[in-house]
Amino acid sequence: MRNAEYAWLLTHAPLAYIARRWAQVPRGARLLALALLASAGLGSLWRTYGPHDLARALPQLGGPFRFVTVREDPKTHAYVYEGYVTTSSDLALLATGARRDTHVPVIRVKVVEQMKDQLADFLQSYYRDARIKPGEPGSFIVVPPAQDAYAVPESWDYERVARLARESVNGLRDLRFEGHVAGKGPVRIPLEAIGMNLARSAHGAWLVDGQGARYFSGARLPIGRIARISGCTVEIVRNDDGTTYEFSAGSTLHAGRCN
Repeated sequence: MRNAEYAWLLTHAPLAYIARRWAQVPRGARLLALALLASAGLGSLWRTYGPHDLARALPQLGGPFRFVTVREDPKTHAYVYEGYVTTSSDLALLATGARRDTHVPVIRVKVVEQMKDQLADFLQSYYRDARIKPGEPGSFIVVPPAQDAYAVPESWDYERVARLARESVNGLRDLRFEGHVAGKGPVRIPLEAIGMNLARSAHGAWLVDGQGARYFSGARLPIGRIARISGCTVEIVRNDDGTTYEFSAGSTLHAGRCN
């Protein structure tokens, strides 16, 4: 009988149905439900009308700082400065302005002048009197000297020099060599760069060092393993990264003897 009454109330008088059901709920459960409803209501009011941190406008940078970006760290709310400036004075000026903020700034800005000096020191191991020109922010262009000013066989391996420079100079993004584009083939180097000569007979070809020692295909040199010797070229595979160096004999003695 009561179930039929509840069904009629639910259909024709929903509010009366709710009131009848609510009256049957134990007192403790009713108090808990009221507390939960009140808490939810207060939370909604706080989210709507409570105090909120106003979004801070990021500093506007330009002039000597046009290659510097700034963002706000979502956890610490500190400003993070990243990019490049030309001189140490520019960096000092940027740091002074950044510290006016109430939060301690994080400055990860590199000085191009310092990077250029570090790069020049690095390149001295490979070239004498190489010129360095600025490129895009964080990048440089190297104008190599004449090849008689190349210091080591690796001087011709421009891709390797660029990779090691990026590892050595903090903040260096890219290094290019004017007039030289990295290819997929072997690195071509004059045979004179390793101080050896190419000799051959009817039975084959070999390398000869300054003491007269002979090195045939398969022999190991300090730079790597001799993979192949022809009438005027020697292919050596580096020990460390497997790059193939092709050493060419430039003298007229071997000019017509390539296999």
